[in-house]
Amino acid sequence: MTDRKRKKEAKNNDIRKKAKTGSGEKEKEKEKETDGGNSIAGSVASNASKEGENKKKVVMFNDHDVHINLYNEAPQNIKMKKIKLSQSLLILCQMIEGSEMKGSYSNDFAALTFQKKMKDGKAYEFSLPLALAPVVQTAIQLIIDSNPNFFSGSRKSEKN
Repeated sequence: MTDRKRKKEAKNNDIRKKAKTGSGEKEKEKEKETDGGNSIAGSVASNASKEGENKKKVVMFNDHDVHINLYNEAPQNIKMKKIKLSQSLLILCQMIEGSEMKGSYSNDFAALTFQKKMKDGKAYEFSLPLALAPVVQTAIQLIIDSNPNFFSGSRKSEKN
């Protein structure tokens, strides 16, 4: 065999060994040792320079310590309230985690929640986005205005 064939065969054997051991895990460990093993971005950057690809560092989103928050549905902008409407009915203004909902919500959101007390002491909840509160208010006002006989007693007590 010539020297070229031997080098080519040795190179192919190295490639096969790397494929069997999980794509060169030993080389990755060596890179961590030379890099200090402290930064993930550093190892990504060193891999990019070796492979000749232009990969950017991964930047994590951090919305803590914001000086001015213009996002009106932020949890710190929502005032939690619990109001008792009757013996077995509450209305709440609260933040609901997206993971608690069965729908496709992935973020927390402000909600207007109705809680109905059940016979066994548990509660049934029905939640609406808080952004719908003005629409619900208008709808309730339309119902009150269209039923003056039913609400005549409550209007008199409000005027006095």
